[in-house]
Amino acid sequence: MKNKDRQKFLVSSVLLGLSAGLSVLPMPNVAHAQTLNEYKADLAQRYPAYQAVLDKEAAESSRAAGEIVEAKSDELKTIFLDSNSQYQELRASGEGTVVLSVKDKSVIQPMTLRPTYGYGETDPIGPHYEGGYIGIAYGNVDYDHPENLKDNADKSADMTNVQFKAESGDIVFINGTTKVQAKNLYGGQWYLPDGYAEDGKIKIGETEEQHSNPDDAGVYIPAHAVLKLEGNTKFNTEDWQDSKGQTISGNNYIILTEKGTLEANSAQIFQKGMGLDGVNTDPDGVRQDANYAINFKAGKLLLDDESYNDVYLTAANKLIKEADGGTTEVVVKDTATKATPLLKLEDVKDDNYAAGVTTDKSNIVLGATGDSTVNKLNATSLNLAGTTGSSANSVTVQDGRNLYLGSNANNRELIMRSLPIV
Repeated sequence: MKNKDRQKFLVSSVLLGLSAGLSVLPMPNVAHAQTLNEYKADLAQRYPAYQAVLDKEAAESSRAAGEIVEAKSDELKTIFLDSNSQYQELRASGEGTVVLSVKDKSVIQPMTLRPTYGYGETDPIGPHYEGGYIGIAYGNVDYDHPENLKDNADKSADMTNVQFKAESGDIVFINGTTKVQAKNLYGGQWYLPDGYAEDGKIKIGETEEQHSNPDDAGVYIPAHAVLKLEGNTKFNTEDWQDSKGQTISGNNYIILTEKGTLEANSAQIFQKGMGLDGVNTDPDGVRQDANYAINFKAGKLLLDDESYNDVYLTAANKLIKEADGGTTEVVVKDTATKATPLLKLEDVKDDNYAAGVTTDKSNIVLGATGDSTVNKLNATSLNLAGTTGSSANSVTVQDGRNLYLGSNANNRELIMRSLPIV
């Protein structure tokens, strides 16, 4: 047997013995008992072919345990993520940039994404702290030509096991659809001793100007992103500790931009959801944790309930616009079924529209002193037929009130008006 073949044979034999859990004897001329690691080290010295085995084993062990990858000031690192990727943490600090190119339909394993502060470059007023940037995109990410990034609306990934901790700087969802859990989203503000505040933000949609180099004019990414909330967990609104022991106060750290859509069930955002049958008409306000964590600046809030009703949708739009004074529009998915909620007449608000109003009254009085606070009874039909053995049903219109039958536009209506008796 040649010497090279003999080394391979010995390595194979040792590996077979180790895999079988056999005890090992010390190498010749070694007077003391050896640990397994010591034995491997001695083996590698005697048989160079085994060193490659140890190197591969060490690399696989490191990968299984999870690496920490960091882009420091002015560094740009592009990392490809798929279901097999194993990282403990991906970090961007001091104006460092990490761009994640995510493979479609991946289920990303547990890890932490952390833009954090670092000691940035000096400027005329002296050194300063800066936060990092982590961008999440589907498809090839070429920041030399960011204008070519597409929506990739049909691309998605499950990142519900990933923690997003924006200590300082931005985590930005650039395109495609990413599934996350509210409980895994962190951000907010911390303060340097001189009072300078650093923000950690999670942005849905990239609206910042991108530069391929410091000297160009920059361009805006045209793509659109969807952040889909899974599991109806609570948003983080309490103070939390960052990786350096700094206390961060989370407030309006999730930014919904004009290039973003936040998708969630109505119960994830509002005090009361529409329900499985979609007939609840009153959201009863924006849920406190959602209102505190999210800045409804622009874009769309997509309610992915299976059923909905127009009354709830109208109220939800009003509440979201009032929450932050933004332009966010509340919509439902195209496949949602429209429900027709039934309201009692006495539950209809003053001068408001309500579909499917019901009442067990045979005689309805409209007006300030009537059966309801309504000034207008909006209905697609009004049946005043009498019942057998009883007087006819009626609608009484109080002084100063009008009942319009038909359209009240362009003088097409038939008006019943109450007039004072003279």
